[in-house]
Amino acid sequence: MLLIICADATPEIGAGHVMRCIALAHSWKALGGQVVFLGRLSIPWVRERILRSGFSAAEESRSHCRISPEEFADRLETVEAGFPSDGERTWVVLDGYHFTPAHHHAARANGRRSLVVDDNNHLPEYEADILFNQNTAAETFRYAGAIGRKCLGHRYVLIRPEFLEAKPLRDASPGKTSADVILATFGGSDTGAFFQDSIAWLRSLDLAGYTLRVVAGESDKAALKRAAQAVAGEVEILDHVENMAELLLDTDFCITAGGSTCWELCYLGIPFAVFSIADNQRDNVRFLEENEICFPKDPAAINSALADMSLFAEHVRRMTALVDGRGAERLCRAMRGWDAPEPTLRRATKDDVHFVFELVNDPLVRETAFTPGRISFETHQAWFARFLESDDIFLIAERGGQPCGYVRFEHAEGGLMITIAVGAESRGGGIGKDMLRKGCALAARIAPGLPFLAYVKAENLPSQNLFLSVGFRRKKRLVHRSADVWSFELQQVEQ
Repeated sequence: MLLIICADATPEIGAGHVMRCIALAHSWKALGGQVVFLGRLSIPWVRERILRSGFSAAEESRSHCRISPEEFADRLETVEAGFPSDGERTWVVLDGYHFTPAHHHAARANGRRSLVVDDNNHLPEYEADILFNQNTAAETFRYAGAIGRKCLGHRYVLIRPEFLEAKPLRDASPGKTSADVILATFGGSDTGAFFQDSIAWLRSLDLAGYTLRVVAGESDKAALKRAAQAVAGEVEILDHVENMAELLLDTDFCITAGGSTCWELCYLGIPFAVFSIADNQRDNVRFLEENEICFPKDPAAINSALADMSLFAEHVRRMTALVDGRGAERLCRAMRGWDAPEPTLRRATKDDVHFVFELVNDPLVRETAFTPGRISFETHQAWFARFLESDDIFLIAERGGQPCGYVRFEHAEGGLMITIAVGAESRGGGIGKDMLRKGCALAARIAPGLPFLAYVKAENLPSQNLFLSVGFRRKKRLVHRSADVWSFELQQVEQ
């Protein structure tokens, strides 16, 4: 199966779009697929990285922002024709703010599937088989357009192989009592102006006695060095970083921008302070600060923690809990399972405890649930064991051999009270309707004669429409567990 990744890497926009897609490319290749990058690749080390990783590169002389949708369609056809057909549909990834809905439409021509990468919901509408946004704020966006499924939030953060390999080394390294090395990195574009503006703040950190390493990206190296020497005694300007993961392993504290590096730092557990240097980073920075994942930009607090690194411990715990490194795997699974058959249902077993745990703590599931807050694994494990031992019914939905959701039926109020949840990879494709319809049919055979009941929050219109779509009747509005809800009922199941 062919994957065409459309993204640019230029000094003007930086390397971020291509570099995060490299993680997806490696997961795709591991599943036996072929990968070609299509775009303007004028940063030499990015192009070298693509080729060294075993991927193909179809280079453009112009950035995608200068290519019309019609030209884009022709280029996709040319690239696709250069690879032997294996009978499976080609997937096209579009990662760049300049792609318009017309480009989205062109990507899906000739039976191709498309994955559109977004960061800030900047378009009035999108067209995609899968819409992907790895930023945590994405789960609050209300995307419009012809979208098949949405893969949103930190569960899908793309972590490249070198970071996955570095994680065990970081975990096994002896803990340090005080810091030695501080890294400043603000992306692969020219960020020298921002670094100059931050000099006053950096001076307040009192970096005497520490090594300050600055990743230059496409910035003027000499100017960066002059600026950095004004704030620290020992300064290293890093021109081209071959292996960022290796560099981070030798980093005690990082000062960075609100882009993809934040997720890599979270995964490795390296404390950091974060700045928003572009409009599309504001939501990430706000989330990281409000949830106390990054370290506060308080010079006194940072100075204290650099001298006593145990003060970073709670932030590191939150960081590593946020990003687990399986985002690319989840995204590829969603793509490869797109044409899988309809979901099948089976009774849950004790082996499903971890899948259900992840799903019940999914932010969207927690938002629609009547019990706020994250559920601990210990609490969940005990509840799950009791449920399986009861007369209630817990069904796991599977598609393509992978669990994709659940429907459970609890005896309550003279009927079977329904709770349904669809995995993030499968949302938006109509799978919830199939799960609910088949689940009710199966539950009717297990516990015949009982009506099906449900409570849905009044503001949760998608879930209300789901129950109405399979024949439920909306009965009355009431307060249930302190929430404003509608009650639903179904007396008979259409087989």
